[in-house]
Amino acid sequence: MFGLMFVLVIIVFAIVAVGMVAHMVAFGSVFWLIAKKVADAAENQRPKPCAFCGGTLLPEAKACDTCGAPRDPKHVAVRSTHQDSPS
Repeated sequence: MFGLMFVLVIIVFAIVAVGMVAHMVAFGSVFWLIAKKVADAAENQRPKPCAFCGGTLLPEAKACDTCGAPRDPKHVAVRSTHQDSPS
């Protein structure tokens, strides 16, 4: 009788342990995703340096207050330094 109770206690303990591990994995991944989204949102709210002059770009700024360059360097038009001479 005592041996049977011991086996039942071990089985219940194993079921509870497996349930706890499954719970930690499921909710741990959810909390990790939430923490990552919060960290990404906080990173997007920090001022960034201007790619052209090093000035401070505020999160809502479309262009640098110091040099006027656009926030995204991909939107900069390439200027030609070659000047056509009159023929």
